[in-house]
Amino acid sequence: PEGLSCCQRLRSLAVDENRDLYGTLPDTWRVLSGLTELNLNSCKLTGPLPPCLSSMTCLRFLGLAGNGFTRELPPWLQNLTQLQHLHLHENRLDGKVPFSWLVRL
Repeated sequence: PEGLSCCQRLRSLAVDENRDLYGTLPDTWRVLSGLTELNLNSCKLTGPLPPCLSSMTCLRFLGLAGNGFTRELPPWLQNLTQLQHLHLHENRLDGKVPFSWLVRL
């Protein structure tokens, strides 16, 4: 996955159900800021939601369901103002989703 950092013009990436994608996403994925769709559902990702996602402000679809994400929802998630679909179920995330975030989805 580290090699994806050279694909700065990429708009959609769907690698869902890829059990070879595990651990955390590398910070080099920050350069994928033009993505409008990122589907990482049902991989083996763990830890907190990856900070590299905070730069992907064009995202309309973000699929992170069915992984092993933990901790609270990060504040930067509210900066993804283009989001229309957010899939976070089947993780071990804590905290509440602020109503102001839901109004936009």
